[in-house]
Amino acid sequence: VDHIVVDSSGKLKDGGKLEAIMSGKYILAISNCNNEGQDVRIEGDCIWKSAGGYLPGNLFSEMYFFISLAAAYIILAVAFGIKMKMHQDAYIPIQKWIVTTILLGLLEITFRVVNYNYWNKVGIASPMALYTAIF
Repeated sequence: VDHIVVDSSGKLKDGGKLEAIMSGKYILAISNCNNEGQDVRIEGDCIWKSAGGYLPGNLFSEMYFFISLAAAYIILAVAFGIKMKMHQDAYIPIQKWIVTTILLGLLEITFRVVNYNYWNKVGIASPMALYTAIF
């Protein structure tokens, strides 16, 4: 789509939905060519979806980073748990705080992955997953 013309009623045809035929960078530019210079009023939502989903391009690679980080936390938790079990006779109290820190990190990253995945599929970030990941 190179440009769109709005009819005299000020409404876009087809409910205002435009489909991009090519992928790439797009710019939304609005101009008012009325000689009297009347005000322009724009209402509604502008939703952009890429081939990968709704997640903005600058956050898309973060989603895969958080997935890898979650996998690393799982490996770390399992390895530390196995080592703690193997050497349980040499247990020291600080180890429970190490395990707690690992599990809290895993929990935070899990909620971030859930939030980004939900946002990518639905188009809206999940407030519950976002706030849980922050706190």
